Amino acid sequence: SMLSDANAVVSLNARPEATRHLGKLVRQAGNSQFLFSHLGLPGRHQTVPTREEAAQRISSLLDLAALPNVGVKLSGLYAVDPSPPHLAAWPFIELLIERFGAENLHWGSDFSPSLEFVTFDETLEGYSALSRSRQALVLGESLAAKLQRVHRPHYHSRHQ
Repeated sequence: SMLSDANAVVSLNARPEATRHLGKLVRQAGNSQFLFSHLGLPGRHQTVPTREEAAQRISSLLDLAALPNVGVKLSGLYAVDPSPPHLAAWPFIELLIERFGAENLHWGSDFSPSLEFVTFDETLEGYSALSRSRQALVLGESLAAKLQRVHRPHYHSRHQ
């Protein structure tokens, strides 16, 4: 596919209902990296979901965890639970860590919308429950490594 040939990095804001239909594309474009934003957009939760409820809500994203070209942005925690430390988001985060591994999870600031709910420091405090090694991966090391692996073709102008 053209997408795979381009070695694209694609960021997707896709709700679980849409993610269900993206598996074929993700598999066909194996040379591209797909980053699903905001924990897979599970939606607002008034109470902390059980592990089973969380797994059911993002099952279509969890089904893509075995693919080497899929990552998830740990962003938009406020969209799940607007009050820091965003406890209702943690069952989703724990499932994503378990299924994708920290090397495929990437912090995303989601600014400026998040600033309506939390301060910049509070966005980072939300990751303090992770081990130091996982924090390092999530807060930049894994995304930097992934971007370095993406081979980008060099385009040459005909009028050099």
